[in-house]
Amino acid sequence: MSYRDGVTEDRSKVIVAVHGQVAAVDVATGKEQWRNELRGLGHGVVEMLIADARIYLVVESAVDVVCLEYATGKELWRTATASNGRASLLRDGARLFVARRGYLDCFDLEGNNLWSNGLSGLGSGPTTVGVPGSVSRADSEGAR
Repeated sequence: MSYRDGVTEDRSKVIVAVHGQVAAVDVATGKEQWRNELRGLGHGVVEMLIADARIYLVVESAVDVVCLEYATGKELWRTATASNGRASLLRDGARLFVARRGYLDCFDLEGNNLWSNGLSGLGSGPTTVGVPGSVSRADSEGAR
């Protein structure tokens, strides 16, 4: 049994992230439901992952990872990663992985840093992170 069995996620909003801001748009009406300016994170490319009524975001110009509530856009927590730059986000069970510029950070779902690894010798370019059945990749052009 997977940790997602029996979970029916709310899919009533499409989340849009542009230049360090994020907004929710009602899928039925097209009306904006909420907006979060992500204060203090700059206006670079936003990487985003949505799972279990939470939105995880990283702005390339900042070191923080931010967790928002899907329904309201309210910030639940914010914590620092080991580096800035384009990020790959991966959620596996009760862990959130943030890979960027050759660093890999592991957080619990409350934003506590469980560990960090500088991956010595792998370099500092665009970073891909994955587990069986799920892979996330960011590159310098933003392609997926």
